[in-house]
Amino acid sequence: MSNSRHGRLILLCGIPGSGKTTIGKELGGKIKRCVHVQTDVIRAMVASPDYSASESRFVYEAATTVGEVALLHGYDVVLDATFPREEFRREAVSRLGELSEAWIVVWVSCDPLLAYRKNSQRSEKVPLVSFLRLWRNFDPPKGALEIDSEKLRPGEAADKILGELAKLEG
Repeated sequence: MSNSRHGRLILLCGIPGSGKTTIGKELGGKIKRCVHVQTDVIRAMVASPDYSASESRFVYEAATTVGEVALLHGYDVVLDATFPREEFRREAVSRLGELSEAWIVVWVSCDPLLAYRKNSQRSEKVPLVSFLRLWRNFDPPKGALEIDSEKLRPGEAADKILGELAKLEG
């Protein structure tokens, strides 16, 4: 693998239903060459997902691998995942950050009751017991850009993220 830098990385994390995917889609619409990698899509490929630790490790590793290949091909990457623990975020940034021209971690936050209501309306719902475990164990990222999805519309959130990323590219 080359040490040259390719696209940019935006890592979106937060509890299920917080608005990561909606903001990720907005970002994808504003970035010319972008791959929006969603762990929900990867998990949907798993027959009878159980949201276990080993399954989550597989899903995050697969998502990170897709992001890595996209960066190597010159795409910007929006990596959209719960990433409830710092360990998972650190692994992704460690692998992808060195390939990126610039990278940013964004914590998409919102009221857990609202997030659960939004999650309940999805076709691929996170089961209640898994949602509660993710919410209780979510370790907010230190030093991340926090986007409160209840206060900013998705387009405004995308603009703010891109503005912060541009500052990092400096």
